[in-house]
Amino acid sequence: MSDIQVRNDNGEVEEYNKEDMTDEQRSLFDDVLALQQRCIEIEPMAREFSDKKQLVDLKSKSLLESLRGIGNAEKESDSETKTID
Repeated sequence: MSDIQVRNDNGEVEEYNKEDMTDEQRSLFDDVLALQQRCIEIEPMAREFSDKKQLVDLKSKSLLESLRGIGNAEKESDSETKTID
């Protein structure tokens, strides 16, 4: 039985034994496992961050549009106010 199975983009599976690896390959393998585990741990936080960022962007845009509407209303009333001498 193999320790490592790699599925290629075409669906083909390659199998490797960890005991046949060099020290450098084992070190890289261990690094990959650690990074994959960390990705699994932080993925929910990353999704939440992305959702919150989208919400902030949406609300910021809404606020800016609202403020611009108020600013336009003030500019229009300023231009409508005329002084008669």
